Amino acid sequence: MIQAKSLTVGVLTPIHNLAPQLAQDAESTLAVRQIFQSPFNVDPGTTNVEPVLFTGPLEPEEFDGMPGYRARVRTDATFSDGTRMTTDDVVTSLRSAALVSEQAAVDQEDGWVIFRLKRSNPQFHVSLSHPKCSVVRRVGDQVIGTGPYQVDSASEPSNLRLVPNPHWAGELALSEVVFKAYPLDERGRPQALLDAIRAGEVDLCMGLARDDIKDLSGVRKSILPAVSASYLYLNVERPKLSDLRVRKAIAHSIDRLALAKVCYENPLAFAASSLLPRPLGLADDGLVHDPHRVRTILAEPGVKLPEKLSLLTTWGPRPYLSRPVEVSEAIADQLGKLGIEIEVVRARDITDFCERVIQSRHDLVVAGWLADTLDPCDFLDAVLASERVPTSENIAFTANHARLASADVDEALHAYRAQPTQVRLAALAETVSAQAAIVPVLYGAAVTVWSYRVQNLLPSATEEIPIDTLDLI
Repeated sequence: MIQAKSLTVGVLTPIHNLAPQLAQDAESTLAVRQIFQSPFNVDPGTTNVEPVLFTGPLEPEEFDGMPGYRARVRTDATFSDGTRMTTDDVVTSLRSAALVSEQAAVDQEDGWVIFRLKRSNPQFHVSLSHPKCSVVRRVGDQVIGTGPYQVDSASEPSNLRLVPNPHWAGELALSEVVFKAYPLDERGRPQALLDAIRAGEVDLCMGLARDDIKDLSGVRKSILPAVSASYLYLNVERPKLSDLRVRKAIAHSIDRLALAKVCYENPLAFAASSLLPRPLGLADDGLVHDPHRVRTILAEPGVKLPEKLSLLTTWGPRPYLSRPVEVSEAIADQLGKLGIEIEVVRARDITDFCERVIQSRHDLVVAGWLADTLDPCDFLDAVLASERVPTSENIAFTANHARLASADVDEALHAYRAQPTQVRLAALAETVSAQAAIVPVLYGAAVTVWSYRVQNLLPSATEEIPIDTLDLI
């Protein structure tokens, strides 16, 4: 008799939504990746992009003078209910994926999936590796996938149970994967999860802070430079921040090294100075801490700082922001020296956070973004593009909490995507810094903790773990 092997993944947020288009956090996205497949996949820890649901790479094609691609769908991929995936399934799924529809029209012709691009994108296949581009089939009120696992009917958000897809062609060593949520304490600290790791109740965990795990023993630990960053967003729609000079005074008042000291023992490695996380490239933001410049700005005629601003931060630790409350309070202290009173508001949970940013209820936001692909253009679009100003339709794949809708920034983004050179990236960074709406604060760390029972695990900077390759001893 084969021994049952159950892997417990410790998470900080209950997994409420497993529809790929709606998954809003790293924990849910990790689960989504085990259930669904996208047309392409990036090998964890590499930049290699391989076709998964297509028979080969995208083939370039021109349509009415516009660039595009075509691809054929595999005929052997099977959904968890035993039905074969079809070209219709792929086209329907990708048409409903906003990450695709904002870039291309999707059709099928003579068995080919056709992508008619709206603008040039040499890395379009990387976009198609995003979990939001997963191929799904709707069965009643559920969506099913072609991935290695499926959701057990007895699952609940705080104790999600995945079991093998009986029609998965590969071999699976694990008989179940359980995502167990551990509540944060009053200050948003993950003490319950740390205690569970020490007790041996958790086999795998990502999302803890670098310094959280320094005292853990009896487990394997990995700390990699993450493809994530946190930002101080200045909501340009709020009347108090409509004056560019006020935004510049605030931006140049932020001491990022001091903020990094709140989170890390080696702050120099994590104080941000670029729009992009280091693994994706350098784009100097030009927003240095400069009290002299702040005094000069405030001396200009007509400049009036707001007396009070609200600052929203995340509900708990995120890969890009390990101490959200403490960092927010440090920002409040720094801006307090300008005479601005800051009201720090910690979101109750991810739903509360999303509702608040969609409704544009706060002047400042401290949050960030963890990359789903290794394409810097995808990351920059999420943080900067006008079409990513948060709405109920795009909230799962946006971090434009500054609500920046700038034609100049969009033009620079499109130019960089068409030709991703350092010169165009520098031009984009200069255009963004001129708006003084987004201040990079910290670079993230990809922290993975796993027990000695877990075999075959390769930590990833994107915190993507293919659980189907793992085993337990």
